[in-house]
Amino acid sequence: MIALAVGSRSAFAQDAVVSGVVVAERSLRPVAGALVVADDSTRRASTDASGRFRLVLPAGAPVSLTVRRLGYRPLRHVARAGSADLRLILSAAAVELNEMIVTGTADATERRALGNAVITIAAAEVMQRGAVATVQ
Repeated sequence: MIALAVGSRSAFAQDAVVSGVVVAERSLRPVAGALVVADDSTRRASTDASGRFRLVLPAGAPVSLTVRRLGYRPLRHVARAGSADLRLILSAAAVELNEMIVTGTADATERRALGNAVITIAAAEVMQRGAVATVQ
């Protein structure tokens, strides 16, 4: 009975591979570690060191891919299942990180979420004071 269920699946739905490379817009160098997600979001792959990815999807219908990587704008691209030579180009985006506070607890927290006094130490100020000779 199990063999029949598996056999009927392969008779009705064939899988196809969508693969390609993700590169940076200006340098055209491969982007490693980019996340490529199919529109159903259950099928996903990360790019390797060469920027290459491979997804196995149901054959036939076009699929919408979303590519994300920190430092780049998200990219949406519609591809046909079976496309094996996609070249997806990500454009750089400036990323502003929120200020994080390091506390004595295991988690970092935002300044506005703290209920006590906080001081900020600038790197330039520390460098101006020089190296610490002794800690006594």
